[in-house]
Amino acid sequence: MKKNTSEIGVNKLEVDLERHKVPLSIVKCIDPRFNKATLVAMAEKYEVDIADCDQLAFAGGAYRLAEGDSFALGEVEASVALHHPDTLLITSHTDCGKLKVSGICFDDHDTETSYHREMLERAADNVRLHLESKGLHVPEIRLELFDHQ
Repeated sequence: MKKNTSEIGVNKLEVDLERHKVPLSIVKCIDPRFNKATLVAMAEKYEVDIADCDQLAFAGGAYRLAEGDSFALGEVEASVALHHPDTLLITSHTDCGKLKVSGICFDDHDTETSYHREMLERAADNVRLHLESKGLHVPEIRLELFDHQ
């Protein structure tokens, strides 16, 4: 077996290890077209420093929660259990590649945005049920759809 010859960088950081509370946990897609705009918009809307928030990013974001994906739900669970956010923000965006590779395509923009709205509601319901089943406090859940048009 070939050994990894890359050096592993070790970096010393000044970190407040006592701080375990975040104002906001954001569930978002990995799509780089939306990342910066999503984070900037949410920092302004919620008046937070994004660096002080949990950012949970995985392909499909809300879609994965709506489908009951155990990895995605586990990431939300970890954020809530460890960092006690006041608000959980679940986001989605139009023109999502994860939906396309999952075989979900839309004939028109109105149908697509309607699907995203329903999906966000399902995602919120699944998160609530999951957190309650684990005996965790359910933070306020907010839903946001980012439209590319």
